[in-house]
Amino acid sequence: MNKKLLAMGIANLNKKKKLKIKMPKIKTKNKYPELKEPELSDVLVALILDLDRALLVGMLREFKFHPTRKWRFDLCFPDVMVAVECDGGQRSNSAGGKHNTPEDYEKINAAVELGWSVLRYQGGIINADPHKIIEQIKETKKWKQKNMIIQQ
Repeated sequence: MNKKLLAMGIANLNKKKKLKIKMPKIKTKNKYPELKEPELSDVLVALILDLDRALLVGMLREFKFHPTRKWRFDLCFPDVMVAVECDGGQRSNSAGGKHNTPEDYEKINAAVELGWSVLRYQGGIINADPHKIIEQIKETKKWKQKNMIIQQ
């Protein structure tokens, strides 16, 4: 019996069988994705991390502030209603960036109507003088905290 099985095994080895193995297809849009510039809000967060970590307490990114619209702030401090908008960056164009459209003015005006203080910065200022920006954010937060206490 063993000889018979051994003979069958040898016979099978002599036959050349093509093994069909299906490999899963990996779908990719771009085999070599391009490196992207960081958004200006990312740059500002990195500068805050480097210069004043205490300012990060209570800070949120991409915060939806409006009850019915899908508008978002780049950075904000919802407890004191202070927002930071970074103009320019990756999606900017020669006309001044994505934050110079009528829709953006409508967004900022709606935020002010809801009680928000909105600080807007361009990329050149963020890169040139981050200390000034951080101090201005701190002072605005202090001012809003003080006025919120007085109103209560």
